[in-house]
Amino acid sequence: MPYLANEHKFIKGVIFRLVKSHIAGSTLSSVLEEARSNNINGMRTTITFLNNGVNDPAKARYNANTYVQIARQTSRLHLNAAVSVRISQLGYKVNNETFEKCMTDLIGVARENGTPVWIEAESDIGMQELFDVYRTYRKSYQNLGIEVPVWYPIEVGTIRKYFKPKDTVKLTTYAYPDPNLATENEEERSKKKGKTSSKDTPFKLMLNSYITNTAKLLQAGVNVVVLDSDEKTIAKIAGFSKEYKKHLIFELPLGYSKGWLKKLAKTKASLSVYTPYGKDWGNYVINKLTIKHGHIRGFAEKVLAEKDEIDEE
Repeated sequence: MPYLANEHKFIKGVIFRLVKSHIAGSTLSSVLEEARSNNINGMRTTITFLNNGVNDPAKARYNANTYVQIARQTSRLHLNAAVSVRISQLGYKVNNETFEKCMTDLIGVARENGTPVWIEAESDIGMQELFDVYRTYRKSYQNLGIEVPVWYPIEVGTIRKYFKPKDTVKLTTYAYPDPNLATENEEERSKKKGKTSSKDTPFKLMLNSYITNTAKLLQAGVNVVVLDSDEKTIAKIAGFSKEYKKHLIFELPLGYSKGWLKKLAKTKASLSVYTPYGKDWGNYVINKLTIKHGHIRGFAEKVLAEKDEIDEE
């Protein structure tokens, strides 16, 4: 029906206006300008390209070429920037030959230009698979890092098997809420523990996971970056100890509180901004911005499933 189609188009427009502050635009030039602005303000930038749904070699090749261009342009402009890639974007689910070609090309250009590369965690790719990919390509490029959801059990055995001194790990809850908290409310968790108090709040549990995992990794000589959309969490971790503030890099996604960034900058903490760009922002809304808000996420999934395009003003 025309009425419903127009209504959905209107709602999509509203969603785009809400997400607009969280992406750097749709073009490479727009994200390079954002990176330049971050650098002027003393912050690094982690750039990711919003283009998912890769189901053939041509799309994987397109994404790989895009990341290669980001690496070349940020180097040419002397920007302090890294690229953050999802291996599914490079054909990991298409076939091994496509993925290996795309990943090798990206690593080669990144190495030539000194551009750090992040391998992002993905909900439908097992962490052990991701660790194997990381170890394979880490051999040829020391400036390769891996993103790990903070809820993943980082035990001593895991560190010994998958990490080495001078490796780089990004701990995050961004798009990866604790699976236990997702299925239980606070009252149910308290009953399981035989408690009636709310001492172990979700925030305290999350903060404890960050601090515990960070300590284990630093002790093993691993570099740590913390990515979180909650400014209070970042501030708490930064203030936990002088060693944390000295050795960690704290990253906030684009579009979150600039006031907190200024406060953190005054503490002389090392800061970075996770900066997405591109036209495929629907997946970013669903998988990142609304992941901790179930009812909003469901609404966004339903609306953004429509194929109508939004004109980016």
